[in-house]
Amino acid sequence: RKFVRSHFGALRVEGLPDQPAEEDFVGSAQMRNFRGGPASPGWSGLWRIEDRYQYLPPGRKVHLRYIDLTSGAEGYTGESWISVAGFDRTEEAWIPHLMVRRKGSSAPLASTFVAVIEPFEGTGAIATARRWALTTPEGQTCPEASVGVEIVFRDGRRDLLCLPDRENPLALGPMPAAGKPFAEPRCGLAADGDLALVRFDGQGRVSRAAMAKGRRLSVAGIELTAGPGDDFVEAEY
Repeated sequence: RKFVRSHFGALRVEGLPDQPAEEDFVGSAQMRNFRGGPASPGWSGLWRIEDRYQYLPPGRKVHLRYIDLTSGAEGYTGESWISVAGFDRTEEAWIPHLMVRRKGSSAPLASTFVAVIEPFEGTGAIATARRWALTTPEGQTCPEASVGVEIVFRDGRRDLLCLPDRENPLALGPMPAAGKPFAEPRCGLAADGDLALVRFDGQGRVSRAAMAKGRRLSVAGIELTAGPGDDFVEAEY
């Protein structure tokens, strides 16, 4: 189970069933009012933050968006008890939270929780977020723990973030070892690092690329090469 909490405020969700949970998830933990169920990747929660302590100037509208991209998961809303005043008063409150749960009946049991979190004022910058599978150069799909995320912004820009699970401790599927290339075929990306980030501008051209612990990244006619001893490289085009 993965829990996500923000602050005082109201939480609105999209893409979750609006039904009471069928079981008690947390036993004696100070949580209540679980609602939800099986959900497809892409469901989201949006907090409208309450400025309880008046830190901000009047009129500021702060939000937090959470977009869940975990596959084979259930999603729930609920409330968590908190002690507002610490040790010197008795003030308390319940704040909204999200819970993501995966379950299985056979070994090996393993979960990779994937999400995009966006804090913003007014209107958020993100239009959509989705998850892509990474592959070997031969086209075999990498294990679930290897993650590709595409974020499309409202102004037309697009980010592609790739995080291959180089260790793959449970040997759940084909995964190139460290230093060997992986691919994201939808965008034509190939890289041999432990992280690859590419930003496309509103016209679909590469405007920035970055790579960690690798020697070469190629995408859309752009090639980024690291020098000897460079653990991280980044270029603007």
